[in-house]
Amino acid sequence: MLLEHIFVESSGRNTDGIVVDSSADVVVRHNAITSGDDGISIKSGRDEAGRGLGRPTEDLVLLGNVITRASAAGVAIGSEVSGGVRRVYVLNTTIHKAFVAFYVKATRNRGAYVRDVYVRDLAAEQVKQCINVNSNFKKSTPHPPSRPTDFRRLSFSSITCRGLLDDARVLDLTEQPRYPIRGVWIDGLTVPDAVRAPFGISFATGVSVTGRIGAAVYDPRDVSAAARRTWFAATSGSS
Repeated sequence: MLLEHIFVESSGRNTDGIVVDSSADVVVRHNAITSGDDGISIKSGRDEAGRGLGRPTEDLVLLGNVITRASAAGVAIGSEVSGGVRRVYVLNTTIHKAFVAFYVKATRNRGAYVRDVYVRDLAAEQVKQCINVNSNFKKSTPHPPSRPTDFRRLSFSSITCRGLLDDARVLDLTEQPRYPIRGVWIDGLTVPDAVRAPFGISFATGVSVTGRIGAAVYDPRDVSAAARRTWFAATSGSS
């Protein structure tokens, strides 16, 4: 399926611009989006309905899209991911204004997985957060399985976020002790603005950050092996 050269304008709560749900082999390219919620939203069904269908969203390519404004995330995966999400490629994306540039989210006990997500050449401005991966989004789902969503192998390269405030988050990873996020690689991160506490990271393994935030240069070699196993706060950097 191909979706291209579409202008989307929506306003109000829960008015995502473009939604890809429980679909495979989809290309979404060269679209312009203004949204009252998420600009582009990737889902795979909610709770029992998603598990019953059992159809993951997979082999999805987002290319050359422009998010003019999104009240929530520029690009979001979730929170409805009960069928699973895998092999998502987000390339050459421009976000002019959003709360979060790229958001991966699920409720506390939603289960399923989000795996093998590759984001390259994303430029965002006027955002409160750059990258957020969170399994505690809003209230917990009341239905089984009673475990968090499995987040693993999330890769970001050539990411630029401008216009962040001093109290903004550049990277926010939140999971639960028994189900850590596994494998988040960020290479070529550029944040021109000085941020007081750029990282908020809880229960994640295999986290690697290379880039510059304000005057601080970050390199995974600056982080001890013990710190990498479970991150609770900011990583160290050298300027």
